[in-house]
Amino acid sequence: MIDGRMFFNDSRYRVFARPNIFPFPCERADMPPTKDIPPLFRRMIRRTPDDVHKILRKEWASIQSPAVARFRDALLETFPPFALARTWKPIFKRRIWYLMLASQEFPGRAVYVESPNVTLLDTYLQDFAAEARDEIREFFQNFAGLTELSWQFGGFLRLEDWGRCEDCFAESLNDAASEWKDSWVFYCAPNGDYLLLKNDGRVAWLLHETGQTKIVAECFREFVEFCAVWFRINSSHTGISLDHDIWMRWRDKHS
Repeated sequence: MIDGRMFFNDSRYRVFARPNIFPFPCERADMPPTKDIPPLFRRMIRRTPDDVHKILRKEWASIQSPAVARFRDALLETFPPFALARTWKPIFKRRIWYLMLASQEFPGRAVYVESPNVTLLDTYLQDFAAEARDEIREFFQNFAGLTELSWQFGGFLRLEDWGRCEDCFAESLNDAASEWKDSWVFYCAPNGDYLLLKNDGRVAWLLHETGQTKIVAECFREFVEFCAVWFRINSSHTGISLDHDIWMRWRDKHS
């Protein structure tokens, strides 16, 4: 079993659990009851890693956004399918299934893909400007909850864990950050910083030490394009972990 302590991305809690890992081709007889497993993951039972790769390619073939497609390709080329994984989330008293993608170049590095709640995503999207919705929908209906299941690395929040900035950080926001109080918190960095998504598609870091916000993308497409390049170049040894300082150093170097 791979040791993978998970931080659950609720802005108020970090809860740790050890996931159960079922390497491909996993047999149903070796797994716990799978009635709660998402349909996409159920199709991967008894399949080889190559089979699972083809399933993902087919599932994600409908992505239209060039930026999201580049992110998809960087993910699949860097981390091939390895296993199904199940972990326990004590806060909501439920188990969560993930697809585990493991680096062959750097043993021990892995990312975990969830099967997002698209109905919940559609509810959130009603809050966004029409011109921003398509890119946001394509990214989060496929990659919401993408994480490393480990407290020392970052991850995208599960849709169930999204919250308004003002609800999560009302006491820590400074006056200059008030413009972002109605934004959505969608990413937790390992150092405690968070990424915020405004209803017009802009993205900003919320710096946990000062309560300041720093805009990093004027539209969501710009953010995804950065992540796609970062992921392809760095993810094998740094995973998907980002924080404000890493972002700014890398942007200054490559701009």
